[in-house]
Amino acid sequence: MNKKTSATNFSKIDSPQDLISYLSNSKKRLTKQKSNGAQYVYHYTKLSNVVSIIKSRSWWLKSPETMNDGLEFKNISESQQCNAVFFASFMYDSSESIAMWSMYAQPWEDGVFIRIPVEIFINWIKNTKTIYPVFYPENKKPVFGKSAIPYEKLSIVRVAYTNADTAQCKSEEILVCGKAENKLLKNTSHLPDLVGYIKDIAWEYEREVRVLATVNKSINCGGLAIELPDNFIDSMEIVAGPRFSGDLSKRIKQEVHRQFTFNRSLFSDKLNWIPCDSCPEKSKCNNCPNAKNICL
Repeated sequence: MNKKTSATNFSKIDSPQDLISYLSNSKKRLTKQKSNGAQYVYHYTKLSNVVSIIKSRSWWLKSPETMNDGLEFKNISESQQCNAVFFASFMYDSSESIAMWSMYAQPWEDGVFIRIPVEIFINWIKNTKTIYPVFYPENKKPVFGKSAIPYEKLSIVRVAYTNADTAQCKSEEILVCGKAENKLLKNTSHLPDLVGYIKDIAWEYEREVRVLATVNKSINCGGLAIELPDNFIDSMEIVAGPRFSGDLSKRIKQEVHRQFTFNRSLFSDKLNWIPCDSCPEKSKCNNCPNAKNICL
């Protein structure tokens, strides 16, 4: 396979190394997306996490062990690698996602997302020269290391999605990245070199892009932290979720003294909410025989 061809044509990639090269070339593809109207990356979370990001002036990268796709770590033995992998997750689709609100911006009353301009996002990683360890003492709060540590790699990568664990046979196995498909690579979810680059196809709706870093395992830290420059923090737009409680601007200003752009979810006041049987609001729902008020 011609290396130049495999690096630019996803369907022709036939080796893990070429796949890593393709997915690691995200700066160019994010810039291309910007020209097509996708000018931001997004991070869905809860308000307290946003406050922590602002106060610490840093973004934390976590281990695959802590991620929601259990197969992502279970199928790949990191013990075979000399480096430990850490990453932070963002979404590069310009469409607001109910699924992402439901999965990551919980509890609903505290759910927000951060919108970051693509150019600032790219330059943040491009200009980062130091990263710091984060330690997780048992039964204690995480500790931010004060001394920078060396790293093997720091880059922005796209995530590819595979049905390797659900395909009925090898011939049906497929790898997807955006609208592109690859049927040449097999068993990708079990290859140690692809830790951080591959997820199960059930998570394809996330359209994920990651800040991925690798450090030597001897450092023995539970996570990493990357400092945020002023222009990154100032560029952040904070958007309140569909069921966010209270005034987002006031709640932020109670914690940090800094100016931000605030907005509301496109789904605010547009969704009907029916509580499940275990919900404490169930008795207020107008569908309940004992209803007193409508559940909002």
